[in-house]
Order: sequence, then C-alpha cells, then structure tokens
Amino acid sequence: MKNKLIRFVGVFIILIALIVPAMAEISNETKDTNQPILNYSSQLTNEDKNELIKLLKLCEMHGISYEILDNGYDKDQYGELIKVESIQDVESFLSSASSSGLKSVPYKEYRYGPQSGSNLFSYREIDDKITIGNTTIPLIEKNANVLFTCEYINGVPKFKSVDNILTWQTGLTIPVWSETDTYTNSYKNGSGMNVTIDGIQRVAIQIGDLPIGFSWSDRWQFGILLV
Repeated sequence: MKNKLIRFVGVFIILIALIVPAMAEISNETKDTNQPILNYSSQLTNEDKNELIKLLKLCEMHGISYEILDNGYDKDQYGELIKVESIQDVESFLSSASSSGLKSVPYKEYRYGPQSGSNLFSYREIDDKITIGNTTIPLIEKNANVLFTCEYINGVPKFKSVDNILTWQTGLTIPVWSETDTYTNSYKNGSGMNVTIDGIQRVAIQIGDLPIGFSWSDRWQFGILLV
C-alpha cells in the first residue's frame, strides 16, 4: 500500500511540476460546451470534469499530450495504470509538488579513463525524486550504456567511433520510456563526445472511470571526456 501511494504521488509530481507554473494563466470560468471529455465519464462530478479540463488545457500549453483511453488500456505502451477517485486527489498533492519539485537534470560532463579499443561507459542520473521525512526516494533513474572505440594518438585518448547506445529507465515510479533518436558530436579534438538522446515518456492515469494517457518529450544530454 505504501509503495502504491508513493508511486501515485510521484506520477503527479512529474505531471504537476511540469504544468503548475502556468496555473494562473487558466481562467476560473470553464464552459461545458464544446468539451467532449464531459461525455466520457459517468462517475465524475461536473466540478471534477471542469477541473480536469483546466488540467488538460495546462498540459496542452506545456507540451504534454493526452488521449482518452476509451478503446482499452495498453500496459505495454503506458505502464501500470494509476487509479484515483477524483481530480481533488491531484490537487491534494500540489503542495508536495511545489516543495519537492521536478528538477530537470542539467548537462554534465563525465571524465572517463579508457583503454585502447572497445569501451563501455555507463550513464546513470536520478531525474525525479520525492522526499518523505529524511528519506529521498528516486522516482526516475535514467540509464544509458555507450559502447565506443578509443584510439591513442601521441599518448592522448581519442574517440574513434561510437558503436552503440542503449537506454532504459528504472525507479520507483516508472513512466514508460521510448527512445526516438540519438545524436553525438565530438569536441576537444576528439577527446570529448557530447551525447543527446531524445525520447517520449508515457503514463496512464484513471480518474474515477476515466482513463487518460499522458505523454511528453524528454531529452537526455551528457558529455564524456576521455582522460
């Protein structure tokens, strides 16, 4: 039960922290007309539906896509379905979202001592976390293995090639990560390599009897400096 609660809090910290800065930009007046989402749920009150519409508008403003999963829920695409009773359950965690927050991982350069020939560099960063008491729990851990070939020129290590990049995601709260593209570019005369990984994060939330799939673009960036 405790793990489910933490997972629930974590998912909404991720979503709310992405969109909460624009709360003031949405009008308090939400019209029922031309809002097809009102027809999907029989359990939510009109007030809940209107609050949900505001939340979805914020999602659109901040690049978070959503879809009503009225044709069935695909666990492979969205991961574990997070179930809540009403939109008020989301609002109750706004204070947690603002205090612990969602902090994007800044670009980092990692120094790595390679051998001549094939090498494996492992990247791991805790992106999102929640603090409960004195305990910090990682919600999302971003991982990448970079397989590359190194050659020494006049005693200086250089990237000869980047042969493969494998990415995956772990953590207590795990949106489904899908890699879409990777980019690399060298610097410092071939002794450094910038790595950029683009992908999509997906999560599914059922509010009352209304399942909604959320997705947003994500980019991982780091540098490897051979020493």
